[in-house]
Amino acid sequence: MDLTLISNYLRSDALLQKEAIEYFERLKSDQNGWKLCVECLVKSQVVDDSAIFFCLQVIEHYIKTRYSSDSEDNRTLIRQFIFHWFNTKHLTLNYIENKFAYIVNSVFLVDFPLQKWNTFFTDILSLCQNQENCDLFLRILLQINADVADREIPRSQKELERNTLIKDLMRETCLLELAQFWFNVINTYRDSSPNTVCLCLEVIGSYVSWIDISLITNDSIMTNLFNLFPFDTFRCSVTDCFNGILHKGMDSLAKTQLIQQFMSVESIKQKLTQIFNTSIVCDTDENNNLFVIKFSKLMNTIGIELIEALKKFKSKSSLSNNCIANGNLEDLQALTYISTAIESKFNILCQFLSHKNNLVSLQIHPFTREYIQWAKNTLTKKENNVTVVDKALEEKLLIFLRIIIEKCKYPMDHDFSLEEETTFDEFRKSCKVLFDNLMLLNSSVVIQSICSQLIEPLLMNWRISGNNYTFADIEICLYYFYLMGENLNFLNDTKRIELLLQLLITSSISTFPHTCTQSIYFDLILRYEKYFANNLNYLVPQILISFLDERGFKNRSLKMRSKVALMFNKFVKSQIKSKGSDKQQNFTEDILKRLQDFLKLDVIPSDSDLNETNGLISNKNKTPNIFDEIRYSITTEDQLNVYETVAILIITNQNFDTNRKQFLMKTLLINTIWDKFEEIYSKLSNEINAQNGKIMTDSNEFVVKQYCTQISHIISLTSRTSKAFSNIITIKSVGLHDIYLQSFNIFIKPLSLGLNEDFLFIIQSTTRQFLHRCIVCLDESDIVPLLPSAIQSLFLLNQQLNYKTLQELIPLLNQVVTKFKHSWLFQRDLTPFFKQIFKPLIHSFFTVISQTVNNEEKLSIQKSYYTLLSLLVTNNIMEPLVSIEVPLLEQIMITVFQGAIDFPDVVTQKICFQILRKFIEFFAESNEVSFDSNGKAVDTKLVKNIGSNEFAEFIYKSIIPACFVAPIRHNEDSQLVNECITCLKAIQTTRGTQELSTYLSSQFFPQHFPNYSNCCELIQTLMNNDVKTTKRLFKIFCQQFKQNINEIT
Repeated sequence: MDLTLISNYLRSDALLQKEAIEYFERLKSDQNGWKLCVECLVKSQVVDDSAIFFCLQVIEHYIKTRYSSDSEDNRTLIRQFIFHWFNTKHLTLNYIENKFAYIVNSVFLVDFPLQKWNTFFTDILSLCQNQENCDLFLRILLQINADVADREIPRSQKELERNTLIKDLMRETCLLELAQFWFNVINTYRDSSPNTVCLCLEVIGSYVSWIDISLITNDSIMTNLFNLFPFDTFRCSVTDCFNGILHKGMDSLAKTQLIQQFMSVESIKQKLTQIFNTSIVCDTDENNNLFVIKFSKLMNTIGIELIEALKKFKSKSSLSNNCIANGNLEDLQALTYISTAIESKFNILCQFLSHKNNLVSLQIHPFTREYIQWAKNTLTKKENNVTVVDKALEEKLLIFLRIIIEKCKYPMDHDFSLEEETTFDEFRKSCKVLFDNLMLLNSSVVIQSICSQLIEPLLMNWRISGNNYTFADIEICLYYFYLMGENLNFLNDTKRIELLLQLLITSSISTFPHTCTQSIYFDLILRYEKYFANNLNYLVPQILISFLDERGFKNRSLKMRSKVALMFNKFVKSQIKSKGSDKQQNFTEDILKRLQDFLKLDVIPSDSDLNETNGLISNKNKTPNIFDEIRYSITTEDQLNVYETVAILIITNQNFDTNRKQFLMKTLLINTIWDKFEEIYSKLSNEINAQNGKIMTDSNEFVVKQYCTQISHIISLTSRTSKAFSNIITIKSVGLHDIYLQSFNIFIKPLSLGLNEDFLFIIQSTTRQFLHRCIVCLDESDIVPLLPSAIQSLFLLNQQLNYKTLQELIPLLNQVVTKFKHSWLFQRDLTPFFKQIFKPLIHSFFTVISQTVNNEEKLSIQKSYYTLLSLLVTNNIMEPLVSIEVPLLEQIMITVFQGAIDFPDVVTQKICFQILRKFIEFFAESNEVSFDSNGKAVDTKLVKNIGSNEFAEFIYKSIIPACFVAPIRHNEDSQLVNECITCLKAIQTTRGTQELSTYLSSQFFPQHFPNYSNCCELIQTLMNNDVKTTKRLFKIFCQQFKQNINEIT
């Protein structure tokens, strides 16, 4: 064995590590490789930690793969190795000890339940004569518990049965000895090896969930635990152990008595007093903080266990919420005892909930939620379908509310520059859940308290000198105002909410110099926008100003400007049909002036500019001057929102006549777009021409890509302006239809510059989206005649169709057909176009599918192909199909047949069967072909449709077999079965009941499924339209022949 090589197993040198891993793989596959490793370890030939770990890895692989079926001699060798490890001093590194413990556990899981090593625990316990061996055995016990009893790990049924057997055997044979072992470890090593004692406590806490509780809750063990509890070294481990003990499942009354006894222990009461006396001070001692967190978790367990005990007791006794008066005296007394125990934990709950350390507070949130729910179910009553809360419970509710509000305040050192969610944000989310629970308990009390104690005083007094409201005070006020808005169905006092909103706007709280409070202010505007749309519409001018000044679009934070761009768009839309729409319309001219800078197409900075200036545009070569104009940049997405907003303000303004709307749209938006487009197009064209067939350098490619991206953005801006129009105010009614059609003709110019596929697709994709908007917004008389040339220019003239362009084209064709299929213009302009492009389009699909290597992309393009065929046949656009040559039509039919049988997606299979059914129905009118007894087609009438004779044979040779094979291959999916039956019914309708019945009974089933005895019954139910029985028989048929599906392929 190459000892030098295996020493490199965990080294950082990549080459050496690679050689070691290759050697490792060879040893794993070698039948005797594990024996070499055992020999090295037994003879102490390896002392390097990397080499030891390497050997253990090889041995582990053997135990996992071959040990269970190996000879008894080899199994004995493994056990001897285990004993030797205990008797020999090895490296005591944690990861090596844990790996050895895992190996022993793997052997145990195989041998112990099969009674092949039923003395496992006796053998190992006999070796635990020193601290090192005790520590190792405790690690093994933890591994065993993780595999046998951890309920959070999903298990197979076989593993569950094995684990049950192991636990039963351990209960019968060794648990008493293990408990005695734990007791001895605690007493023997509490002074000399505290870490071993802590490990022992972890084992006890883990095992207590499934062993006899009396093994732990006896005087000897519990006395030791309480004796260890005051010591800093042990208190965290003891607390976790207590947690496991009190979480143990047991009788409800016994559980409550155990908890109450535990809470009455003097050391526990002293520790609670100590924690509460220091809870208002932020402790910097990490060990103490960890202990308090664990102790809070313990109190959480106690509270939840008491409530669960109450639920369990009610469900098992004669008591319930509705029949407590009818219960027996003992049950009533027990119920009172448990309820009193829960009630007595309220003060402890509040102390931990309000603890200065948020992690301590967070531990007890689950108990808080359960306590609120318990209070709602137990301490409230219904009067006239209204929940009535007594004064005592109302006071508790308000205490909870005050604590939650205080805990939600941002700490002074919070870093708002972080993009990712902080631990405080997570804590706040949990507090919000508690707030929602309080709202469900009694919303009127909660809202009354928040309004009168928090929001109203702050909004009225925040600017008065001497109040000294901090950022945290202001932010928490706005935050809870927002949370109230998330529960609008609880807000019955409309007048009070309107008063608060009036205070929000008139108090100028939005001017507080912090982006967080400004952000919540705008959130509040959108959250309560329906109030501003009605009775508070007189506040709209002030709201508009806040969007446009330093709080909004001129905010120094780029992130804030981005948010405002989106929020302002939503607010403007919300006001269009409101009572305050006239206020917004009267300010439109002023709004447009204030937003003009953001319409300029040089307002989007580069990434470096963003990093250096937070998006403030200035002349870098000029010394700053207080009289210099400051221009505020926005991102590309923000500018899309601004263009849409400006277009909406112009188009929906009733004060503007048509000429004014046209003028503003052209001067502010369209002309700006056209001018910039021509500028960038000219630069792009010059760059392309300058290459003159040369290979582009990286620098040239970067410039070309930049130009293409800019053009793409310009086209997207035009698309967004079209969202201002509606069914009431159309593009044509404003007289702008020619502008949008002309824009399309301008935007397709770069497509003929000879760009490569990637650059071309950047422009092509946004141009397709613009065409989509034109189809949505323009009248059919304007757009339909232009669609053939538009689609040709966009997709078919300048390049071969590829994966990306086909994926763009099919949704566009789908939109065109769906919207215009009933128009006479469709028949005039689009049907001939579909006939013209269908053949090359199909050939493009075939080429792309055959050339696509990536399986996921291949499936995606095949879906698009079937979608195209489905689009045509389901909308009765059959001319393109019947106009092509017979061989190509046959090829299409074969691909649809293959999709119906083989495609891995059931939805696409259904589409294929729908296509086949449409084919059947279409060819039926002129198809008068019948079959002789051999299944050969015989003409009885001149076939007029191209390929109809061949199609009749295709029905019997391909479609009918597909209807039976596809459901078998796809586990008789019910929707697929339905589609297959529908397809067979279409054949029955078109070919005739007698013909189909005869073919199935005399040809199909005898040839392909000769062993199917119920074919007559299936055929009969199919012919008789007994759909329910047909489905049942179809599924039985599928189940019977699932194993022999290859017979019919």
